Amino acid sequence: MKTLKIIILAVVLVIASATAYQLVFKNLLEDRTISRVVQETVSRPDIPVAFSYPSGEAGMTLIEPPTVDGEMLNHAFILMRTEAYREYQTNDFAGEAPAAISLFMFNFPEQAEAENVEPIGRIARLQNWALDNQSLTSFDSVENTPDIVELDGVKALRYTAEGAFNQDIYLAAYSGNIYMFVGQYESVEDDIYTVFQELVASISF
Repeated sequence: MKTLKIIILAVVLVIASATAYQLVFKNLLEDRTISRVVQETVSRPDIPVAFSYPSGEAGMTLIEPPTVDGEMLNHAFILMRTEAYREYQTNDFAGEAPAAISLFMFNFPEQAEAENVEPIGRIARLQNWALDNQSLTSFDSVENTPDIVELDGVKALRYTAEGAFNQDIYLAAYSGNIYMFVGQYESVEDDIYTVFQELVASISF
């Protein structure tokens, strides 16, 4: 658990540290940013989930922080508006980190079956996991009773939570993993909120 907290802290620092952006991700941004907006799909053999997002100077920039093999956190992706990302990585930036879209994939071991104990359903296990990991899931700041929705046919929990920004959060369990999709926004009229909803609609397992 100590190692996991270190990994999560590293992911947070990717979002919160302008220096880290300039030193680690500046070249990646320059190499991967294109002048127009195109719909880009992330689909790789090592990641059992695919999604699409608007990439480009007028769209979003994708950041993939490093993770440690064998730990609870398997993969992480962060999306920021390219304009906000560029502004934030400058040395003279002051203020809160820009709103972002985050996708996390956690290891979710199969349930151990005990004798004479009725196994609980996937959604119940998912909610128990969220409660046990509130520092990750913001379940202690839930603003509403979680809804049960579907992502590409997979049942998921959807809820909103408070923080530096409003957060729209989806939690899904599939094939030994938990997927957490987080959209930060100030208002549902923000373009990043729309981008997040479209990204969620594009998810496939």
